[in-house]
Amino acid sequence: MKRLMMTVLLAASATSVAQLALDPLPAVLADVTRSPQVVWYAPQLTRADVAETLRRAMVEQGVQVYLITTEADMYRPGSLAFHLALAGATTYLVPPGTSAPFLLSAQLGAEGPGVALPGPSTPVTPARLAQLRRWAANVTRRAPVPLPLLVHTWLQRVRHLTTH
Repeated sequence: MKRLMMTVLLAASATSVAQLALDPLPAVLADVTRSPQVVWYAPQLTRADVAETLRRAMVEQGVQVYLITTEADMYRPGSLAFHLALAGATTYLVPPGTSAPFLLSAQLGAEGPGVALPGPSTPVTPARLAQLRRWAANVTRRAPVPLPLLVHTWLQRVRHLTTH
């Protein structure tokens, strides 16, 4: 009986490791609620499921979300980045092409297009996790974009779109 239980546990553990290797994003999102802060670099954000998970973590658990994105994505019509900023994400704007998208929780990380768009993501190794944390620390060293400025700029751009 003990052998059977051990075999089942090992098989379940191996399955979890294999799933993490195939798509680490679900595990990272599960870790978000246990994290005091999360860093999400998404230069083009269309993953509503990830945005909603982070919004809920901010609102319901008080998780500090650092959103790093591009100006173009922040101000495009229907922007999920703008909605996440309105929900309370500390927001930083960077030039396009800075890095591949990534999401870092307290213990885990995922990177690749699937973090921000439909598509694959890969697990972040400990060395890569440290590298991405350093990059994010450099970005977040400067002041975030104030929410009133984000709203003002968004309103100006929307007004421009509707009058031209």
